[in-house]
Amino acid sequence: MGGAAAGQGNRPSDRRRQKTPTIYFSKKEDDRHQSLWAANIDTGDVRKIADLLPRASVATINADETLGAGTYIEGDASTEGAYGGRPQPARTGTKNLGEPIDKGKMMDQRLEAKLPNTLFTINLQSGEITKLLEHSTDWLNHLQFSPTDPTLLLYCHEGHWQLVDRIWTIRTDGSQNQLIHKRIMEQECAGHEWWSADGKNIWYQLHFPVNMNNASFVSSYNVNTGGRVWYHQFSDTNSIHHNSSPDDKLFCGDGNKGNPWILLCRPVLNRNDRTLGENLIKGGKLETERLVNLAKTDIHEAHQLPFGAQSHVHSRPEICDLPIEHLR
Repeated sequence: MGGAAAGQGNRPSDRRRQKTPTIYFSKKEDDRHQSLWAANIDTGDVRKIADLLPRASVATINADETLGAGTYIEGDASTEGAYGGRPQPARTGTKNLGEPIDKGKMMDQRLEAKLPNTLFTINLQSGEITKLLEHSTDWLNHLQFSPTDPTLLLYCHEGHWQLVDRIWTIRTDGSQNQLIHKRIMEQECAGHEWWSADGKNIWYQLHFPVNMNNASFVSSYNVNTGGRVWYHQFSDTNSIHHNSSPDDKLFCGDGNKGNPWILLCRPVLNRNDRTLGENLIKGGKLETERLVNLAKTDIHEAHQLPFGAQSHVHSRPEICDLPIEHLR
């Protein structure tokens, strides 16, 4: 974790919004407990914020550095596997880079167990805990504070994407718990969500059944207007992850087994032909340029393993302003 909205998406651009030179980190105390700390990188001062509740962890810091947010499994509930709430030995390999062995099986076990868990915030000055959701048997995960709105938290109902309505937001007072994308078709998948740098849009990948012939999109939901955009992905655009530049004018992708490239993607909206109707989704496509061939790297080898290593590309503000030839 870092200062100011140091969540799981858009990490490089967070540095420009950082209010203080503070790194937030957790420290393992024993198999069930962690503590939360803050370190000032200018002065070297380190302070303990709080001892966390059993099995609790903090995953994200809000935009004004007043709150952190995290989850914990309640009581002694547990199941088998790396996500089951029990202490696990390190599982690091040359290909999985710390991912759980048999990750798909572990995810199935965790989702089916319906372990009660709590979503909470923690005051970064006092250490006070506020519970936003309690006793939820959904698997609450992937927390990301808005990079600009300190009261808005993005989180997910974890699990294989076709089994869950995944993407949600909630306010830090516990209000407006809102589903962002509701599935409408069997085998529909939405996930790998992230914030735009200006905090206006939630971006995510949207996939319809594989036999629907390239029915995949990089999609967005505007948290202010409710507007939606779906950019169609062709086979040479598909990636395990995408991310966006600070101005949302470019995307990058990390490829996949059949498309082992670091990709530059330019979004192009469909021409507006004045279609009649209200609240319609805007459509478009991603035009792709291949930048780096990963076919002979360990990353590509890991792509061929289910849930293997992934490259998690990010757009840095200072790079996005450069001509593309400087990236080669």
